[in-house]
Amino acid sequence: MLRFPGRHHRLVGPRLAIDPGTLSASVRRLEARGLGERRRDPVDTRVALGLTRQGRALDVRRPGAVEAAADAPLTAMSARDLAATVWLLDPFAAFLFDDDAAP
Repeated sequence: MLRFPGRHHRLVGPRLAIDPGTLSASVRRLEARGLGERRRDPVDTRVALGLTRQGRALDVRRPGAVEAAADAPLTAMSARDLAATVWLLDPFAAFLFDDDAAP
């Protein structure tokens, strides 16, 4: 939900490797706190997930977050090792961002 704003409900769960019930419960908790929302897509009426203004304000990198932990080893890599890492991970990233690839 945070990294894929506006994604349809059925696509977010598989991307996060969680079942639909867990996703629904998480979205309900975010909605109850005023951080998340479900919207009907005006084109195909599917439910899309997103963050409210208050939720987007909290969606920032913080020291100690997963993203920060991933940045440390990448920053220390040589250009050659970094290029090899990008070559290895690019297909996975492409799959994660491809809506048609979701099960």
